[in-house]
Amino acid sequence: MAYAKNCRGSFLTLLELIIVLAIILFLVQKGLQSYFKPVMNQQTRDTVEGAGINTANYRSVVSSTREKVQDIVNKRRSDIDAVFGNNSR
Repeated sequence: MAYAKNCRGSFLTLLELIIVLAIILFLVQKGLQSYFKPVMNQQTRDTVEGAGINTANYRSVVSSTREKVQDIVNKRRSDIDAVFGNNSR
């Protein structure tokens, strides 16, 4: 009888541990969702993607934007060189 009573206590302790662990994991998941919010809302994302910028994650947004700005700078330089000749540098 003492053995059966001891097993039931262990089972309840294990069940309580699993329930507490599930609650903790649920709270962690909710916290991470609020911490890692999307970089931008859908309307902004659509506009930025239309300009040719990759919006997969923050790093790709930054690198795509830098590349796009560098392309614009290079285009403007070539336009200025075409107007004034290559002597402007």
